Amino acid sequence: MLDTHTYSDTASTIREASEALVDILTQYKTVPILFLMSGGSSLKLLDAVPPELFDARVTMGMLDERFSSDPAVNNYLHLIETKLYKTVTMRGIPCFESVPKAGESIAEFTKRYEDYLKAWRMGHADGVIIATQGIGPDGHTAGIMPYPDDQRTFEFYFEDSDVWVVGYDAGVRNPYPLRVTVSLPFLRNIDVSIVYAVGSDKKNALDAALAPSGEVYKTPARIIRDMKHCLLYTDQPVDRVGKEA
Repeated sequence: MLDTHTYSDTASTIREASEALVDILTQYKTVPILFLMSGGSSLKLLDAVPPELFDARVTMGMLDERFSSDPAVNNYLHLIETKLYKTVTMRGIPCFESVPKAGESIAEFTKRYEDYLKAWRMGHADGVIIATQGIGPDGHTAGIMPYPDDQRTFEFYFEDSDVWVVGYDAGVRNPYPLRVTVSLPFLRNIDVSIVYAVGSDKKNALDAALAPSGEVYKTPARIIRDMKHCLLYTDQPVDRVGKEA
């Protein structure tokens, strides 16, 4: 189920998306939560989240990661600079520290991340997964890049139902090519996702994502149409009819 919310400016979009995130975390305040966050502008949503919503039931992590230990690049190293992170981790809230260890290969890092997510699910069969999610100007979401001319490779990387986390080299598709991201099957099993996409550079990607027809390998953000429950917040006057991707 996809709910689309459009506002006239960025400030209103951030405010409303943040309030929705607070409402969702409050709704599930009695069950275990795996809270996975996208990097970039989506981290702004955390500014308005009361730390009191985080207790021993909540486990935190990133939805996708740039395979780098550079503080200017790695998403987790951006997260740790947020006020929310600093407050809740002082209370011992568990968080997967998605920074490559010294000498760790991308394959080893990917397995460590996937093992962590699967262990959480095994230990919390009654838990819910909540995420924040972005959309790039090229139509990517999480760390899943478009492969418009190579459907086979796209599906090999991202559509294996047994794979929860994918590590790969996106090449020229992104300025940060070494990526570790949850897969499409994992995204389909997220219980609720707040999708935050602002800026005129996102307009075409949003139209392609919301179009009545199109291909996920060309516009990965189309996955939001197939997820359990996505709430899309944008400042763009999106064309809900759109054009075929």
